[in-house]
Amino acid sequence: MNASGRRRCFHLRGASQLTPQRLISSQQRRTLNKQSVLERVVVVDVPASAMPISRESRLAYLAASLAGLSLALLAYERIVQPLYGAAATGHWLTNVLYGVTTIIYFGPAPSPATTHFALGVLLCAAPLTAYWTAVLTARFGDPVWGPAVTHGLVLAPIYYLGSCLHMMANLVPQAEIGTEQIVMTQLFYWIPVYAIPFYLASQPDLLVIPSELLLVALGVISLITSRFVYAFSSVPKEQRGRLESNRVFYPTVALVLALVLPSLPAPPTSLPSFPNVTLSIPTAASPLSAVTPLHPTSAYPITILSSIQSNTGRIVVGEIRKPGRKQHAVSENVVNVRFLRAAHSLLGGLWIDERVHTLDDAPAYTDGKGTPLGDSIYAAFVLQEATRLNAAGNPKNALIIGLGTGVSATAFARHGMDTTILEVDPAVYTAAREYFGLPDPGADRVFLEDAGPWVVQRANDTTNPDVEVKGEVYDVVVHDCFSGGGVPAHIFTTEFWTDLKKIMSPTGVLAVIATGKNFAGEPRSKAARAILLTLTTVFGQCRAFHDSLEQLTDAQFDDDFINMVYFCTPAETLAFRDAKPSDFLNSYMRGQILSTLPQREVPLARLIGNATEAEGWEAEWIVTANNNQLGLWQKPEALKHWKRE
Repeated sequence: MNASGRRRCFHLRGASQLTPQRLISSQQRRTLNKQSVLERVVVVDVPASAMPISRESRLAYLAASLAGLSLALLAYERIVQPLYGAAATGHWLTNVLYGVTTIIYFGPAPSPATTHFALGVLLCAAPLTAYWTAVLTARFGDPVWGPAVTHGLVLAPIYYLGSCLHMMANLVPQAEIGTEQIVMTQLFYWIPVYAIPFYLASQPDLLVIPSELLLVALGVISLITSRFVYAFSSVPKEQRGRLESNRVFYPTVALVLALVLPSLPAPPTSLPSFPNVTLSIPTAASPLSAVTPLHPTSAYPITILSSIQSNTGRIVVGEIRKPGRKQHAVSENVVNVRFLRAAHSLLGGLWIDERVHTLDDAPAYTDGKGTPLGDSIYAAFVLQEATRLNAAGNPKNALIIGLGTGVSATAFARHGMDTTILEVDPAVYTAAREYFGLPDPGADRVFLEDAGPWVVQRANDTTNPDVEVKGEVYDVVVHDCFSGGGVPAHIFTTEFWTDLKKIMSPTGVLAVIATGKNFAGEPRSKAARAILLTLTTVFGQCRAFHDSLEQLTDAQFDDDFINMVYFCTPAETLAFRDAKPSDFLNSYMRGQILSTLPQREVPLARLIGNATEAEGWEAEWIVTANNNQLGLWQKPEALKHWKRE
């Protein structure tokens, strides 16, 4: 410290201005003299009262920066995934982020106040920039480079500025600069990309926060922080950038918030929300009280009935009705339908309005508000109901794993079966009850949780001799699960199927749906073959049926997305009785699908091919907890599927 009470310290022009000036000793200065980076070092006089804060405070700052970046990444992905799907969104994401955390050491680095200010503006604007950039790049028709361009234009600047903040933490001040760079690069890549998302995924309260609110909240925090950094900065005012001045800061913040805030959804606990303005994301983030918004940019007259951010993504209920304006040119094949969508994936839908037809002009089934509902838009969901046609006996109860719109669950309930529902997403269950006519199964028959642990616990309760009250065993089990365009691999393993078999009756029937929305729907893909071979290994007796209205060729089996259902049983044989009119519930589709069941069967040999001919084929094809390649196999098929949608 010199006589004037000021301490002399050195800092790097640019990058190290992100920190309260980094102190270096004379010995460290001699070390820096040997490095070319010293060319960027300048000497400034800093008041002793403005010296760096404690190491603990720096660590807290680092932790806050990492948490903020992780939340921003989570919110960004949830905005982009409904347009591109999980596989396409994640294809280049990690590469882009790793590149950003690397080039930060070679690019310009603004001052701390400027960094926080620019980061805040980008975060506040991200709900709109992320959505509309993804919309425009999706028109490329490329599920690989479209998301990559979106990441580069929207996420990369945010991540660049966010990564700049780590210089303030200075975790290893006594180490060589290269060592610190390596440590920071790894921290700001691995923690937000891999470590923290595992924790966030287990926090349901956080996952239901709308992504738009999350990004704007982070942006506002960053803007406020920039003012604190500006106020306590040791850099003389005449040396600060224009962006740090109040003359620029406050008008910019006012403009950004004026554009962004009206487009945000109301918090879940608020009063009924107001209609969103034009800048809002078309899939509104909450149901509207008086006005149902028309999709503002689509060629379809799409009406959003409900849109909720939930633990598996944004759950949207919408309708495509017959165009009422001449400028809406839409195919007759997609009008008058009510649909349920989770992120990028369509869970199902029912025909409405003029497309509601019943056998013998019987009264149509209705939803909770009395709206008539027609048949399912997917015949595969009706095909699942063939489990009731088990020739071994008359089923009394059913377990539904993965609800969707509740087509089969509703049918089972209407047939008088006690139906238990196991669904991971509460918003999906709510949508099925309110908009798709699902009857109330009773509070003791609804489990809104992950199927994996639930089945394990029920299997233990059923087989454990020390448990006095045994769990229920099921005559029918329908397994229809997927997540973001692919199946949740942990509930397709040998261990899961073995536990599931323990809670089935000896003559029970399991239906596993294999449609274009889960494991790509290509019957002879690696994922489809592995699941089928795993099922036959565990259950012994399995059969496969398709829902197509025509006979399928070998070329279609190789290249087309085909909806199929695998039926398996622990019994010695699996046979189906002939369908009768009472099985149809006055539905034309049920009559057509169930009465032609024998013609829909596909020989398993046609699906398996030569997969079992090689020695040791089990190691390649049987899916276990320790040998599960489903996620890897599904990625190329998911990208291929996106191009076709």
